[in-house]
Amino acid sequence: MRIKNKPNGINSKAIVKPLLGLCLSSFLMLPPVYVNAASLNVNVNYKLSIAGFKLGSVGLAARLKNKNYAISIRAFTTGALDKIMRFTIETRARGRYVGPRINSTEYITAYSNKKLKRHVVVKYPDRTRASVNAKPAYPKFKDTVPLHAKHLRNVVDPLGAMLLPFNKQYKIDSKNQCKRSQAIFDGVTRYTLQMSSVGSNHSNDKMLKHAIICKIKYLPIAGHRKSQVDKTIIDNFSSATVWLYPVEKAGVLLPLKIEIPTQFGTFKILSNTLTIGSKKVSFK
Repeated sequence: MRIKNKPNGINSKAIVKPLLGLCLSSFLMLPPVYVNAASLNVNVNYKLSIAGFKLGSVGLAARLKNKNYAISIRAFTTGALDKIMRFTIETRARGRYVGPRINSTEYITAYSNKKLKRHVVVKYPDRTRASVNAKPAYPKFKDTVPLHAKHLRNVVDPLGAMLLPFNKQYKIDSKNQCKRSQAIFDGVTRYTLQMSSVGSNHSNDKMLKHAIICKIKYLPIAGHRKSQVDKTIIDNFSSATVWLYPVEKAGVLLPLKIEIPTQFGTFKILSNTLTIGSKKVSFK
């Protein structure tokens, strides 16, 4: 997803990609949620902002059944940003959780702004390399780090990485659950999200006090442009923090909040409403 309009030097690709690679929310105003592990529906609304300036909204729906996942998301600009560089993006993904691992099947993206519409389908055949069908094809640049076959093996889709399955061999805490790495391919860029523990959660916030906190480091591998690496919000992912909420009987961790310090201020992704099954919670 390459967007040319960059108000105040902000590359909106850098906003969308971390959102697709991590964002799903949960409610933390109550003790950990217990749900029917055989079937779970999750619907979430997000607000995106940077330094208090509203960037956009996101609606996300997920269905988990018998360890299979189906996730869809729609993101769009709002407010003043919408007048400058209106865009919408719709994505959906399917796959299966195998223990603490993610086995992606398919990832589909439909993107549009004032100048361009693009439809991308990524297939993730089991134990073979991912394949891409993009219409129109992504443009090639001289400074693009080339993708090779080795980059497309054992990768997962960005949406599947939102609902992280528990590593049931260990206690559900930051020290044990944050130690993981996600190799992600979104159809154009191969990158890794390296997670690590922050430590104990001492928050008194009703919405956050039950979460485990992880640090996220973004490592671009291939498909990105060398000349743009240091110009995007996403490259500050070395200092990103994510609050994850354990839905214990469903066996997944749901990101509730993400903060990324940037030269423009703190970029925040925060859920304001969530529905799990028939239970609706507002974060107002």
